[in-house]
Amino acid sequence: MKIFFSFLFLLFLFLQLGCGLLNKHNTHSLEQEILHLVNGHRKSLGLADLLWNDLIADLCRQHSQRIASGTISFSHDGFDNRVAVISQTFASAEIKENIGYVVDVWGITSPSRRVFDAWLGNVSHREAIEGNFDLTGIGAAGSGSTYYFTQIFLRK
Repeated sequence: MKIFFSFLFLLFLFLQLGCGLLNKHNTHSLEQEILHLVNGHRKSLGLADLLWNDLIADLCRQHSQRIASGTISFSHDGFDNRVAVISQTFASAEIKENIGYVVDVWGITSPSRRVFDAWLGNVSHREAIEGNFDLTGIGAAGSGSTYYFTQIFLRK
């Protein structure tokens, strides 16, 4: 009986601590998966695909990394600064930002799919996904078993 409870304790400890280490996802792949999901959704509505932009993606990635590292809280902090940097390159009519996070303890479904589905379930996030935009960038960052996502939408 003692061995059985020891085994259960070790299994519980592994699941609590180890799954975050085992379920690491490539953040670049997560970003590309969200782009694919967003453009697939837009296409189903007869909307044009959003084009990927590296400058926007870098800004999104930096924001997600700052959240993941605990430098800032989960928020849109610094959005005005990101807009200012983008505006130096693009004369934009409108810029919106979606942020989200997923705790991927079990690794059952893709964090990208889960955050995308959550965004579609939220009115303001859905409006950004379905909005009249041309360009996008997405940044993903992980911390343990939690993944943070930032997506910026731009209409030139």
